[in-house]
Amino acid sequence: MKEYLYILCIFAAFLSSLSVYRLDAAHYKVIAIVTTLDLVLEVWANVLAAHHLSNIAVYNLALLSEFILYGLYYLLILKYSWVRVVIPLYLCLLLVCWFISTVLVIGIGHWNAYFSITGGIFTVAFSVVYYYQMFTADELVPLRTSFEFWIASALILIATALILFFTCTLLYFGMLRYLTVIFRPLAKKGFSPFQLINIIFYSIVTYAFLCRINIKRSWRSSSRGA
Repeated sequence: MKEYLYILCIFAAFLSSLSVYRLDAAHYKVIAIVTTLDLVLEVWANVLAAHHLSNIAVYNLALLSEFILYGLYYLLILKYSWVRVVIPLYLCLLLVCWFISTVLVIGIGHWNAYFSITGGIFTVAFSVVYYYQMFTADELVPLRTSFEFWIASALILIATALILFFTCTLLYFGMLRYLTVIFRPLAKKGFSPFQLINIIFYSIVTYAFLCRINIKRSWRSSSRGA
């Protein structure tokens, strides 16, 4: 039941993100692409599982695409000068590390716990930097009437979702490969809380996009009334 609810949550996030493709804000489009890829890859993985085929390769590919897109997302919204050097370097190293560790060493058909932990740590770190940037900003705005504030709030929701998801799953992903070999039933049970974390993650992302849409409509209505 949780698996179907999880896919429904991804689909809801995908639908809520469609409106951003008309905007010029590239960082919203990056997260919208994430929801699209996740929906396609998750359906693909479930089809393979239904036919009793391994879907680990699909999740390894999904992890690579997500970490790259999250890196691009923070490259677009973080304003520090060092970000223009650190994140592009991080993305290049990410591709190299994924190819070496997943394809050449472990094998794409086996879960790469080391890559998931490394990418998760960097994603959480970038999320923390974003929060620092937000809460140390010098500009003061009237929160009730500021459209920019609500856009920033949507970004905070997305960053919170990233922190929640990757912080809670780092330990589980790190042990998954060994649990699968040593005690497969225990590894399978571990997917239950993981699915719940995924549901929370995509629910927050959905709320972030819906919040942006609702505020935009309210802003347009107030402009017409004036």
